[in-house]
Amino acid sequence: MQQRLPVLVCPNTECQTRIVLPYRTLQGTPKLEWYWPTDSETVALVCHNCGLLSVHSSDALRDLSVQAEDPRLLPSVFWRVTLSCSQRNCGFPIVAYIRTEEGLSHVEIGHRVYISGPSCAAGHPADPEGHVEEILRVESLGNGGWLT
Repeated sequence: MQQRLPVLVCPNTECQTRIVLPYRTLQGTPKLEWYWPTDSETVALVCHNCGLLSVHSSDALRDLSVQAEDPRLLPSVFWRVTLSCSQRNCGFPIVAYIRTEEGLSHVEIGHRVYISGPSCAAGHPADPEGHVEEILRVESLGNGGWLT
């Protein structure tokens, strides 16, 4: 059975990994709804393959047609990671997303995002200590929204 999934493509020309966004099927319809943060027009996404951090708008979303048994659908988790800014009292959080395999510790997830070199909206880098403020698993709550 074919499925069409929402993906963002890593812009690294040597990688081009397709990263599947969390999605759900709306009850009673074949229509998919995908996760997009309500507090931002863009998503800072760390590629799980090459580690590149890239910023995407919803215009960059692509459909990926896959068989239900496709290896790209192996169990994985989509995370929202918030790091501390290096500038005290800056006021802008550093938020990035990453899809990882199941079973990684929060320390490893935070480290993968930190080493990608994220910055806040003012352009400041993450705290050199790599302090993670929050790591949230992004999951569907059925038709009731998204759990983050």
